[in-house]
Amino acid sequence: MTSWGRAAQGLMVIVGLVPCGTAQAEDDQKRSLREAKELFRVVKADLGLSARSPCVFDAGWSKTAIPEEVARTQFGITVRADLVASGIGTPEEVLNFQDADKNAFCDGYDRRIYKESKLKLVAAGAVEKAEFGQEKFSFPVFNRGYTKAAFAHASFMQVWYGSDLEKGPASGGSENAYIYKKIKGKWRKQAEVLVAIE
Repeated sequence: MTSWGRAAQGLMVIVGLVPCGTAQAEDDQKRSLREAKELFRVVKADLGLSARSPCVFDAGWSKTAIPEEVARTQFGITVRADLVASGIGTPEEVLNFQDADKNAFCDGYDRRIYKESKLKLVAAGAVEKAEFGQEKFSFPVFNRGYTKAAFAHASFMQVWYGSDLEKGPASGGSENAYIYKKIKGKWRKQAEVLVAIE
C-alpha cells in the first residue's frame, strides 16, 4: 500500500518556530532558510537532480511527515507521533538551480496543462511517447542546534506510449525519508528510510 501524497496517520507533531512577531522568530526563520539552502545544495548533488525540463518539481512543499520511528530515533521525540516542519520559502528558492527551465516548478494546475499538451502530441502521432517526472520535497526538520536534519522526498515517473494511450501509463516511484548530519560544518547524508513504493 502506498502513502503517495498521504497525510500522516494518527498524531502529528508540527515543528514550527517561536511566536511570530518576535525578533527570535525572525532570526529562526532566517537561520532555517539559510541552513535549508546549504542542505539542499548537497542533496541536489547526492540525488543527481536536474531542473532542465518543465514541471519536474512541485512548486510547494510536501506535507508528507517524517515517520514516527525516524522522529524518535533521530530527534528524540518521546511521543508516538510523525514529524513535519512548517515550510519556509519555496522549493524553487531553496533548491536554487542555476540552469533551471523557467517552468521547472509547477503547481497542480500548471502540471495538468503541461501534461495535456504533451499527451495531445502523442495522440496525434507527433511523438512516440510522453514522460512525466515529479519530484516532491518537504521542508527539512532541524534539531535545535542545526546539526541534524530530516526531510521527505517523493520521486515519481509516468510514461505514456502512443500505442497504449487507452491502457494508461507505465508508472512507478518511491517516497523516502532522508537524514543528514552536519559534520565539520558540512551537511552529510546519514540514512535513507523507505516510506512507500509504487
